[in-house]
Parts: sequence; C-alpha cells; structure tokens
Amino acid sequence: MDIPDCNFCKIFDIDPNKKIILYASSGGHNLCDEHKFIPVILDFINSGELKNTVLIVRPHIGYRGDVDFYKPYEANDNCRLDKTARPGANYKDAWDTSINHIKILFNSVYHADALVNIASTITLDGIACGTPVINLFFDLSEGVDFEN
Repeated sequence: MDIPDCNFCKIFDIDPNKKIILYASSGGHNLCDEHKFIPVILDFINSGELKNTVLIVRPHIGYRGDVDFYKPYEANDNCRLDKTARPGANYKDAWDTSINHIKILFNSVYHADALVNIASTITLDGIACGTPVINLFFDLSEGVDFEN
C-alpha cells in the first residue's frame, strides 16, 4: 500500500511510514467484551512481531459510551483512539453523519494495512477499499481447551 496521506496521519499523530491496523468496534460488548482483543493486538505490536505498526481503534458510533471501553489503551504509544465522532443529539442512536466524520471513516479504512473487527458491516467497507479484512472471534478466557 502507498504511504498514507500525511493529513490523515496528522489527525492521529501517526508516522506515515508506519503500517496501520484499524480495529473497528461492533459495539457488541454485551455479547463478547470485544475490547479485550485490543491488548492481544497490542502485544504483537509491542513485542515487535508486528514491526513498525500502529493500531487505530474506532469505537462504534451507534453505541453511546463505546469509546469508554477503549480509553485505557490510548496510553500505549502504539495505539490511537479515534475520538473524532461528534454524536448528533437529533438522532435517537446519536450517529455522527457529518461529512467530516464520513471522510475520517473512509480514510481510516482506505489507509489501513489491515482492518480487524468482529463480523461488522465495516467489513464491506474494507473490501470496497481493497483493504485486507480479518474477522475475529475467539475465547479469551484462561484455561479454554481449544483442542476439544
């Protein structure tokens, strides 16, 4: 992939030479505590297994308070939390439908080297942009027997 647009990188304070993994929340915390996948990805980045990489976490705009699940990870130098959404008070679900938000969403997906999510419709956005998509869902509980 080409070096990301410098203006896009400035929004998230990212070196344009770094690889970008975009994690897009499904907002389904009642189902799977998906925010617990972030440390797994960051462990790969921080250990050097994913070299020269930064993680952008995009909370789901349709779930009030979704951003709060991800705030603990923004202290990590390799993690950026997308807090650019401006929920609209005029909408029951508070989605941000502004042109600016749509541009940031598109550029996040377009400039990502990989898009990670749990079977969200953003998968289709990734495919449309030619961005490799990883849909994940596995049990993070300790002591789980994956063999049986």
